[in-house]
Amino acid sequence: MTMLASPTDAATIKAGFPPQLQQLTGEAVLEDLVVILDHVAECGKSHRTATQPDGKLHIAIPASLWPNYRQTPYPARQVFPGHVPVYPPGTNSTTRANIDNGFAVINKAFTDDAAMDVALTERFYALIRLQDQSRLRQRVNNITAPTFIQVFEQAVVLFGVTTPSMRMEMKGKLTDPWNFRDGFQVLWDRIKRIRNFCQYCNSPIPEALIVDSALINISRSGAYKDAYLRFKQEPQNYLNLQQFFETCERDLKEVGMEAQDYGYGNNMYDILDDDAATKALKESLTDLSGSIKAAEQAHLAAGQQFQQAQQTDQLTAAMQTVQQMAASMQGLQQQVAMLSNQQQQPPQFFQLPPVCPPAPPQQQQRGGRNKENRGGANQQRAPQNPVRLFDNNNYCWSHGFHVEDDHTSATCNNPRAGHQRNATKANIMGGNTAGSHRIIRPQQAGKEPWRKPQRGPKQAAQQQQQPNIMPFQPMMQAMPPIQQQFRGYPQQQFNGNGHQQQQFGGNAQQQQMPGNFMAMPPMMGPPGFQPYNQQQFGQGNGFM
Repeated sequence: MTMLASPTDAATIKAGFPPQLQQLTGEAVLEDLVVILDHVAECGKSHRTATQPDGKLHIAIPASLWPNYRQTPYPARQVFPGHVPVYPPGTNSTTRANIDNGFAVINKAFTDDAAMDVALTERFYALIRLQDQSRLRQRVNNITAPTFIQVFEQAVVLFGVTTPSMRMEMKGKLTDPWNFRDGFQVLWDRIKRIRNFCQYCNSPIPEALIVDSALINISRSGAYKDAYLRFKQEPQNYLNLQQFFETCERDLKEVGMEAQDYGYGNNMYDILDDDAATKALKESLTDLSGSIKAAEQAHLAAGQQFQQAQQTDQLTAAMQTVQQMAASMQGLQQQVAMLSNQQQQPPQFFQLPPVCPPAPPQQQQRGGRNKENRGGANQQRAPQNPVRLFDNNNYCWSHGFHVEDDHTSATCNNPRAGHQRNATKANIMGGNTAGSHRIIRPQQAGKEPWRKPQRGPKQAAQQQQQPNIMPFQPMMQAMPPIQQQFRGYPQQQFNGNGHQQQQFGGNAQQQQMPGNFMAMPPMMGPPGFQPYNQQQFGQGNGFM
């Protein structure tokens, strides 16, 4: 029994691939993907057999792009033959052996196709960035046993976004300069990549435009003038154009080799140099090109040196600015410390004892603010909250930038005097700027936005109609402040019975005060000062 070849695994197939291209450093774009596809196609052709001269090229190239590579029918993939061969009833051992051999051949073809898919997919992943690999793998996870063509199509969907200007620019590259010395294969490969790009963009290039762009490049080269004129008599399709000028290229090579044998040229292109003047011109152009390249390199080096020097100067200036700012900050801190020390020093003339015991902290606050800290030199104002409560871009002339979803200048229920209904966020018309510091959306801060509506006009009217209740107003009317003057310092004195005594020109007066006031102890003053004596009336030394 003849031993058939066993299936080839992916590692063996990858070992026969051409050298790998350089991995992309930036995010993949469609033009990069098309270049990678050409490389993968060359990898697919590496596994050739007698029955498949193009190897597994059809595993790398989809049927839609096959005409850009071959003019033969698109090969079909080998379908799964099953896990075991199937024998018809009544078959003998010879027939079973033949069926086994046929099954082994089909199974090897199927297994080799699957191994080629794995090898091409691994080569493709190795040519794009790691973060792009992760995004692409997540996208193809839902595909069972994906082929390379399926993986590449998902990459085109993910990274192959193009714009009209990009597509026009790519089509314009059809007529980019081409050097005939590079050979026609370079021209055909460039046209193939551009056609692939445009087909993946759903903007295929007409064949007539492909033929015209190729003829423009051939005409510019000046190497195939006679062939260019003769081609006008040939069928004007791209396949015939390729075959026609490849034949001309072989003829030109043959003539060049014959001329070299007779000592008339060193290569096939020397036959295009008609005289010594042409050769001298070529040499001068070559020297000029070398001089230009040397000048470009020198200019580039000088530019880099200038840029480095400029960066050094900028860094030095920035350091000087930082040092000046630090010195200024230090001076400001010293001034603040001096002012703070001056405010903390007691009065030089006299010091009053407290009228009553110190009140608890909650009694020293009014309206949520500490009176002792109001206007302090060392107090730092709390930073304003930049997170919005409402998720909108509304603006109200009366209430500012941070308002409810149904609240704008036009829909305000409680407008203030001079309210402008046409004021918007773009044109506030001199309106309220409250809430302009809130620039962060609630979702950006991980919070749910508020959805409550604005207050209705009736609630505002009721609040405006409520009288201003002044507690202790009668007590304040019965207790007018009476100030005593001593060298410019006003004071008040109360006796222990709730009476307030005043002295005006030696005459003492009493005014009944509520009994809930605490008596003020005797006032202390500078040396030589006589405190107030309640038993003295009609004397002038009781003034302060």
